[in-house]
Amino acid sequence: MQLEKWLNDEGIFPKNVMEFGTLDGIVGCVSAGLGVSLIPKSVVQHFSYSDNIAYYPIPEKYRFVKTVFIRRKDALVTPALRRFVETVNAGL
Repeated sequence: MQLEKWLNDEGIFPKNVMEFGTLDGIVGCVSAGLGVSLIPKSVVQHFSYSDNIAYYPIPEKYRFVKTVFIRRKDALVTPALRRFVETVNAGL
C-alpha cells in the first residue's frame, strides 16, 4: 500500500499489481526483473540473489507503516503470549 500511495502521489498509476504470499516470491521476482517492491533492506540481504537488486532511499513521508501482531483466534493463549499482548497494548 505504501508503494502504491507513493507512486500515485508522483502521478504514476501501475496497471499490473501482483501480490505474493512469501518474501522469497517477492524478492525472487524483483531479482528476475519482474517488478519492484517496498520491503526492508535487511530482509532482502538474506537472500542469495540479492546482488541483482538495486536499493533506493524512501522519502520520510512513506517510511513508516502500521504494523500489527496477529494470531489465530482459537490458538492457545499462554501466559507469555498474554503478557506480550498486554505489554504491546500498554505502549499504545
